[in-house]
Amino acid sequence: MGGAYPLSFPGGVLTNPREREGVQERTSVMTTLKATLRSLEQGKGGARPLQLLPATAVFELCDLAASKPHLHYDVLFHAWAELVDQRQSGRALKAQLEERFAAAGTRPETWLGDAMRAVQSVQRTTSGKHHVYVLVCNGYGDDRQGLGLYVGETWRRPEVRFEQHAAGLRKGNPAKDFKLDRVGGRRVPLGLLPSFHAHLNPLSRDEAKQLEVALVQALLAANVPPARVGGPRVLKPKPAQDTHDDP
Repeated sequence: MGGAYPLSFPGGVLTNPREREGVQERTSVMTTLKATLRSLEQGKGGARPLQLLPATAVFELCDLAASKPHLHYDVLFHAWAELVDQRQSGRALKAQLEERFAAAGTRPETWLGDAMRAVQSVQRTTSGKHHVYVLVCNGYGDDRQGLGLYVGETWRRPEVRFEQHAAGLRKGNPAKDFKLDRVGGRRVPLGLLPSFHAHLNPLSRDEAKQLEVALVQALLAANVPPARVGGPRVLKPKPAQDTHDDP
């Protein structure tokens, strides 16, 4: 038979070379997508983890992550940063991505890519049992679909802390920490953003408190609107004032 051999699959055996190649290629794509998800979850994706994926694979990755609440929004953020910010994809692809944001109960923001790149500059120097974490929340804007970010630190795993925030079990949950806008209503924590914090964990308690502030500062420096960033109090720079003496 030379190098030809039948390829088994759930429905039987494939002997047609073209069919076999198709199944093998599909298997390779799924392996790549799952590896990408694991990399994002561990905070090892870098600034552009989707750079080598074609647009179709990026959308598949979004769909694959839809069942993972601790990763779904992280993937959507990366997809927007890659397809819209970096590749400047056309209107049709942008519309498809906006549909996936809408299906997740929110909408993209212009600052997403800058925010993701900014937090990569924050690095830890210690190891320990504490964690920093970043949540994505919605409930902003007149249509209540705008996004906000919440930064915190905890001795629990970020996944456990998110569940507490979502259930409102702690006084400091972001639904209460974020000021309600004039429309009224409640901020809703949607999920974790491991690409924002996984590379920093675990760390010492003292450094966790320091980097909690550093993450907020990095987000503000990336032009995320101050009203969209919750977490530790950080003094925001005041507008420059004219101090010269009048003649």
